[in-house]
Amino acid sequence: MNVIDGVVMTFVDISERKQQADHVVFIMRETSHRNNNLLAIIQAMAQQTGRHSSNYRDFTARFNERLQGLAASNQLLVRQDWKGTPLDDLVRAQVKPFIESDLNSLEVGGPAVMLTPAAVQSIGLALHELATNASKYGALSNPGGKVEVRWEFYDGKSERCIRLTWRKCGGPPVVPPGRRGFGSTVLEQMTRQTLSAETKAEYLSEGVVWTFACPTSRVLEKPER
Repeated sequence: MNVIDGVVMTFVDISERKQQADHVVFIMRETSHRNNNLLAIIQAMAQQTGRHSSNYRDFTARFNERLQGLAASNQLLVRQDWKGTPLDDLVRAQVKPFIESDLNSLEVGGPAVMLTPAAVQSIGLALHELATNASKYGALSNPGGKVEVRWEFYDGKSERCIRLTWRKCGGPPVVPPGRRGFGSTVLEQMTRQTLSAETKAEYLSEGVVWTFACPTSRVLEKPER
């Protein structure tokens, strides 16, 4: 007859493994969510660009330019581990391809703020459209032209808000667009709907002025109080 003298029990702490597994699941879900959002943006870009293009060559050129603008915004997010992007970095990333080595063509100023990923993509699209327009018809199309981008905080009716202003000066006389294209949709509708913002585009003779304003809670990683 065998007699059991004792029992040896071994306890293995799997809490760290569980945390790692949960983190992997979280990353996969986040990646899927981001990819779905990105695909939705690209689909909207393709549809709107095709609607306002005169032919296939025109569509290809415009669509590729917009993809490059979207890629510039996403590259900034990747560098920050998708935790947001400083607003001044976003402005420079979107305008830099259009000013080449003439750094005096761009003036950027405002408090240090970190935008949410959604704000980076939406505002980035608007900045790309503004920079494209300025390079073709406005201040960045001739020597001496300049773009100023400034932002500030202010007290709204119920919460703290941020206002960004894009201003072009020194370019050819401005003529209001004869038709509404994808750029107008981005500047006046898409950004407004995505971020619950107020936007206004003014086609003044001395230059285009675009104003974007919304509560900081909608666009900043750490809203200003």
